[in-house]
Amino acid sequence: MITIILNIIGLILIIYSIYIIRKDLTNHNTAVNDLNQIEERVKEYYNLTEEIIEEFDEMIDSKLEMINKKNEKIHNEQLNSIINSDNNLLSNDSSDMVSINSSSIHKNVVELKKIGLTNEEIAKKLNKGIREVEIILKMYENIKSLH
Repeated sequence: MITIILNIIGLILIIYSIYIIRKDLTNHNTAVNDLNQIEERVKEYYNLTEEIIEEFDEMIDSKLEMINKKNEKIHNEQLNSIINSDNNLLSNDSSDMVSINSSSIHKNVVELKKIGLTNEEIAKKLNKGIREVEIILKMYENIKSLH
């Protein structure tokens, strides 16, 4: 009689253990599903971030292109005025060309800074050194503070 009672108690404990294991397994599966959903959202956010970065790079490139076109137009106008004023000036004095070209670089640096790029990003975009960009920006700030 005691063995039957012990067998029944053992059977009840086994059934209860199976119930607890199934409940824990269900909780585990729910947690795994939640983690999978979170992973999918992270991947989606990552892809959206990549798209935003690409759009931002395209915007920066288009701004640079606009700036370069404006600078080229200004450069051509200045060059034409130099040619018209004195034909010999071009052959004798090449320092004007250098100053015109360097002013367009300065404008590019300032415009990119206004857009919100860091000094390192500006240097990469313009193929210039970081220190050169920093110096140009300091000169710009000094000129701005004088006015």
